[in-house]
Amino acid sequence: MSAKLLVEGVSRVFPGRDGGPGVTALQPTDLAIPENDFITLLGPSGCGKSTLLRMVAGLDRPPTGRVVLDGRPGAGDRHGIQQHPPGARPVQPGDDPQQRRLAAAGGAEEGNELARGHADI
Repeated sequence: MSAKLLVEGVSRVFPGRDGGPGVTALQPTDLAIPENDFITLLGPSGCGKSTLLRMVAGLDRPPTGRVVLDGRPGAGDRHGIQQHPPGARPVQPGDDPQQRRLAAAGGAEEGNELARGHADI
């Protein structure tokens, strides 16, 4: 069985402050996730969960190892990701990115209804 997502030997060490020792954010990690599997990353704060997800999503490139998605190396090549520097896009009151995504998926009214239904969670 081939993996939908393959992570091999991916690790990350951030440089230390003022020339001090580096901070290991992610020990070398291997994962093979078959298609249609659902996984959860669990661990304490600072163990590398978000660091790994950023590399899988393409927001960071793994300095060691590789990420393969659908048999293509470099899952994290920023496909369709658009970043805005802070303050580049003014946020208006009631401007909720999640509500915009919901509205885009099912129309403005459906997005508004779904957002109202989740507002008290």
